Amino acid sequence: MKKYTTYLSLTFAVLFLSVSMLQAQVELSTGVDFVNRYVWRGLDIANTPSAQPSITLSAGGFAAGFWGAYTLTNQASGADATDEIDIWMSYGFETETAGTFG
Repeated sequence: MKKYTTYLSLTFAVLFLSVSMLQAQVELSTGVDFVNRYVWRGLDIANTPSAQPSITLSAGGFAAGFWGAYTLTNQASGADATDEIDIWMSYGFETETAGTFG
C-alpha cells in the first residue's frame, strides 16, 4: 500500500509542477460527499454509508484529479472490495462563435 500511495503522491506532484509552469491561473479544489449507499450505474455496490472525497487541480483548459469511494462500515463482503479510487485528466478547448442566434 505504501508503494501505491507514493506513486499517487509523485503523480500528483508532477502534475502540479507541470501545470504551475503554465501562464494561467492554477486552481485547487477539494470536496467530500457522504451518501447512504454506493450505487454505480444502477447497481447497489455497497448497501452501507460511503464517503466520496475528490480533489481537482486546474489551469487554463487543463484539469486533473482524484475521486474515491470508501465504505464507512465493514458490512460489505470483503471489506475493501467496495473501495474505489479514480484518477482522471481532461483538456477543454475554447471555441469562437461566428455570430449570435436570435
